[in-house]
Amino acid sequence: MTNALTIYGQFETLQRAAMALYKSNYFGDSKSEAQAIVKVMAGAELGLPPFASMTGIHIIQGKPALGANVIATLIKNDPRYNYRVLEMTDETCSIEFYENGQPCGISEFTAKDAQRAQVKNMNKFPRNMLFARAISNGAKWYTPGIFGGAPVYTPDELGADYDEEGYMVIEHNGSKQEVQPDPVEDGHFEEPEQPAPTDWSMDFLNHCADNINRYAGNPHKAKQALMKQFNNPPATKSEAGQQFKWLKEHAAQRDMEELEVAQKPLFDDESEPVADGAYSN
Repeated sequence: MTNALTIYGQFETLQRAAMALYKSNYFGDSKSEAQAIVKVMAGAELGLPPFASMTGIHIIQGKPALGANVIATLIKNDPRYNYRVLEMTDETCSIEFYENGQPCGISEFTAKDAQRAQVKNMNKFPRNMLFARAISNGAKWYTPGIFGGAPVYTPDELGADYDEEGYMVIEHNGSKQEVQPDPVEDGHFEEPEQPAPTDWSMDFLNHCADNINRYAGNPHKAKQALMKQFNNPPATKSEAGQQFKWLKEHAAQRDMEELEVAQKPLFDDESEPVADGAYSN
């Protein structure tokens, strides 16, 4: 209860962060500013920063869904709980859970269970899907204290498509495919030069938001990416200085300040990284 009251006391800060992320248009499942704010506040109650909440929390049919990697991180970050993978193959995933250092139960999910449950994507990455169900079930059974009594689901449990990283697949303009640059002859990808956009301020902010999204869940890397982006706005080398000066002096100034203000609380008090690369509050 104390944590929830603290979160609502920070509503304005969370709202600014949610608005900045929503306006980036990089989060396809948030159809309104209100939905973005709900996701950010839900994540804050669990100890997630705003950009991790936008990528890792989804509201499906009125129920919150968390990526399997988000659930696993929350368990590892809570000092009361832990887990250890006992077996993970294409046929079985078995996870033992601990509370206060003592074993409290085992969650197992098999290929037969997946067939009965009609789990999607088993033919693409079976171990990932089995792990997702095993960690989700174990979180419900053995670590309810983390989630404050809220139901724990992964996106595929609520009928959504799921990628191998544990995130929900979002459709953009009817397509689920990610556009990649054309490969060059040696097999590496070469980023095409970006044409000059008609609105430099929105292009600049969208690239900043892209960096936030890319490093969701890792505030140190997000901070570094943002700093680099502010020093290197999207333009050819010859135009970079001129366009950045224009951005600072014209319409982008207010938007840049809002983005900096919204992100500032995330970087003022950075936690030390834990073993799995996640961050605890």
